[in-house]
Amino acid sequence: MGLAFDGPSGEACVARREVSNTPMQALTLLNDVAFVEAAQALGKQIVAGPGAPDAKARDLWRRCMMRPPTNDEMALVLAFYEKQKKRFSEQAGDNLNLVGDSEVIERAAWTATARAVLNLDEVVTRE
Repeated sequence: MGLAFDGPSGEACVARREVSNTPMQALTLLNDVAFVEAAQALGKQIVAGPGAPDAKARDLWRRCMMRPPTNDEMALVLAFYEKQKKRFSEQAGDNLNLVGDSEVIERAAWTATARAVLNLDEVVTRE
């Protein structure tokens, strides 16, 4: 993973790595097992938390960014969450009636939203 984020090899010691942004970094953040599991755990915690979707989105943002979201950021996160929820609901179709658990869709939507937020440059780099 160090190579994807331009980290030095084990033979060198550097005080600070050069900041770059490559497609390989985005793919690593979206697909690496550690990041997927982190997003799943975060999605599960967000679903279990109290409040409406806007409060949950604010909590997700605060946990990842360590600051409150702006109004524009909140609107984007909520719109992405709603889009994911609709997508997972449509995919579940009749299977949701069989399983009888709408929390699965909530967890999937919040996990997808967490994956998107965790992939933001502000989460990955220190400014």
